[in-house]
Amino acid sequence: MKKKGNRLLVGFLLAMGLLTLLSRSVQYSLMPKVLLATPISISSGTDQQYLHGMVPQSAIIGTDSLYYIEEVPGFWGTNLVAKETRVSLGVSQEGMVQIKNSELISKQIIVAWDRPLRTGDRVTEALR
Repeated sequence: MKKKGNRLLVGFLLAMGLLTLLSRSVQYSLMPKVLLATPISISSGTDQQYLHGMVPQSAIIGTDSLYYIEEVPGFWGTNLVAKETRVSLGVSQEGMVQIKNSELISKQIIVAWDRPLRTGDRVTEALR
């Protein structure tokens, strides 16, 4: 009788482990996939000045917003969460636009996504 109880317990634990892995993979397949970029500096042309905080134009939502990534701790490790914020825009050049918000210079900016995003959505990198 004791062996049967041990086998049932082991079977139950294996089933729970497999279901946990399955639910984790389903959860990731349903998360929005995003492409990230960090603001860069580019040369402004002939005058050898650099424009700082340049991101692809595709990152801008409407006229003055964008999404950035915030890393938050979770049960399975660090989660990536999309946050929307308003930005002050500077010059634009060759498909890039300058963001003047200094607190965003070191953040990872979401430049493309495969489904609608909202602030607080957990996301995953497209090429991860």
